[in-house]
Amino acid sequence: MAAEGTFYGACQLPETLPDAMDIDVYKEILKYLKEHPEQGHRKLSREQREREAFQTLDSGADKMKQGLYYVCPCCRNRSKEALAAIRELGDDGIGHDFTEEELALRTDFAANKEVWYADYWMDLWCFTRNTNPIMALCYSHPLHPISRNERIAITILQIVFMMMITSAVPRAQGCINAGMGCPDAWAEASDDEKFCCLAHNVGITWTIKNLSLGFGLGGAVYAIITNFLFAQLLYQCGAGCVCFQDVRASLRRFCELLGHILMVAVFLLMIYPTWIFTRYNIVHGAVGETVITFLESKPTSIVLTTVIQTLLFTALWTREMRDPDRLERGIEVTAWEYWAWVRHKAKHNAC
Repeated sequence: MAAEGTFYGACQLPETLPDAMDIDVYKEILKYLKEHPEQGHRKLSREQREREAFQTLDSGADKMKQGLYYVCPCCRNRSKEALAAIRELGDDGIGHDFTEEELALRTDFAANKEVWYADYWMDLWCFTRNTNPIMALCYSHPLHPISRNERIAITILQIVFMMMITSAVPRAQGCINAGMGCPDAWAEASDDEKFCCLAHNVGITWTIKNLSLGFGLGGAVYAIITNFLFAQLLYQCGAGCVCFQDVRASLRRFCELLGHILMVAVFLLMIYPTWIFTRYNIVHGAVGETVITFLESKPTSIVLTTVIQTLLFTALWTREMRDPDRLERGIEVTAWEYWAWVRHKAKHNAC
């Protein structure tokens, strides 16, 4: 939707559109929608979303809590103190919650809002700057549920993960050359046999044999696929906490804390195998092959991620533009509400 030369009644819209991700804009739109409820769309209330979030957590959390109390009876007495400490942390660690407009914008980010302006290229930029693994490091919105510090941490974890996978490829190729698979007796198996069995079970050897594309690229293909899946795990479960943005601060902060613990645990679990695989490559003179596989995999994974994200955005954006009523109820401010506010503001200022 073009801004320049567009009229609403007798009033021309501003040549420079207000930033749809600006906090002050969100504050004014929310105020406008309260004064003109007929311009708004139906969405779940904060209390309803919080109730749904609690129901999601309830079943598993209760079992985990009972199991913890069984193993550690003294933990029962300390649980209230721990919850009090979490409440004091707040969302940003300094003891206060987000404002209404900040929380609304953050909730829209968590809902993967695609349509901000109802203009493809403007909306694509809004989407790319907050989701692309490279662009988001520099241009993501400060209130996005995945902060820039978290993105840096995830990027480091991805590099370590890629190093671990690419370091395992030469050894997996050795398993193929030696015709080694899973041993009959695991207790009596050598380290090489155990590794070859692991490589077979997680699909490394199959990918090397079947997806090399005639150029020996099987290891790179495996690294690209697993890196993409690994990144989604970290972004969605480790940092995003998308289902718990519009709930009370203590619950949101607790879920974010669990995500950070997951990320730290994943990092610690990757250190030892990365060191073992790297040492094997040094001893067997396969460092060069590892470096080449890494250089083939990492840039390609970034490019493919960008392509996949753009195609996904295009499909979702097109669907919502064709049928605006299918917008998820979790969206706080839709593009059509944004435009209603822009036109109201232009009419108020010019007429």
